[in-house]
Amino acid sequence: MILEKLNQLQKRVADILNDEVAIPGVSKGGAISIWPVILLAGDGVLQTPILWKWIRDRLPDGAFLDDRVRPPTICDLDDLDPLLVLVERGATLPDLLESFHSSGHAEFSPRNWVAATQGLFEHERPAYIHQRFEKTMRQVHQQLFPRSDGFRLEGTAKVSSAAGVQPTAL
Repeated sequence: MILEKLNQLQKRVADILNDEVAIPGVSKGGAISIWPVILLAGDGVLQTPILWKWIRDRLPDGAFLDDRVRPPTICDLDDLDPLLVLVERGATLPDLLESFHSSGHAEFSPRNWVAATQGLFEHERPAYIHQRFEKTMRQVHQQLFPRSDGFRLEGTAKVSSAAGVQPTAL
């Protein structure tokens, strides 16, 4: 499966390089760098140097060999979350990926690189995770306790169960 996805991604990258796909804000023929990323929404894949050698040996030649294309990155949701925390702190994803691929961790999961080099704690999550959780919990609370005036999540002020009311941090 992962080889098929990488090959699909390589073909879409070729479409971009050949100006067959327009990207908003990017002029045709302009200087670009493409950072191909596969995001696995289900089970992750154990990334090792053995896996990456297997991929390189079997992946057909294509757009990934172009100088404008950086090495592909495979992420699952557990890899994405710490990267997004770093972006929220001011890093850019291209800079993070450049640093990751320049490290000795490049053939392992990105979260290994984050843990080893970025000083990020395992429990830290991006803000959108907290926002989605709170919104969902407000909806669940409203369904379970329709006469209640709200609920309180640890670390937040009391939150109304009414739709659209945003929580306020303490």
